[in-house]
Amino acid sequence: MSMDAAKFTPEPDLHPLYPEPQCVQQLLMDPGLSPQQKPTLVEHSLLRACTFAELPLFTFLLSDPRPRPYIDLDLRDEGGLSLVSITIGGFGTGVLIHRRQNNVEGLYRLSASQDDHLRPRERLREIRVSESK
Repeated sequence: MSMDAAKFTPEPDLHPLYPEPQCVQQLLMDPGLSPQQKPTLVEHSLLRACTFAELPLFTFLLSDPRPRPYIDLDLRDEGGLSLVSITIGGFGTGVLIHRRQNNVEGLYRLSASQDDHLRPRERLREIRVSESK
């Protein structure tokens, strides 16, 4: 066995599945990371943060001085969507779904208290039909 094989160290993962602020920060401080690898790591992390509404990662990337120089606001994903569109989709969809669920539950509670003679499932079906119109 040669000495080169014994000194093998794997490259850092520049496309982590679940990037976290601490992980990205450690990788950016790693002296083994080349200047060409740092933007790759930050771009991937930024796309993940925007796509999946990961606010702690998003905040870290925009506020910490280490990743900030590598942020490209003209960045686009594989499908050609801009960073703003990805952010709206990631952060907006979850908020809209949550609000919609809360509104349906609130309507159900209100209608159940007013129309006690109807069974709950029938009343919920009525609410859903009226919402879709």
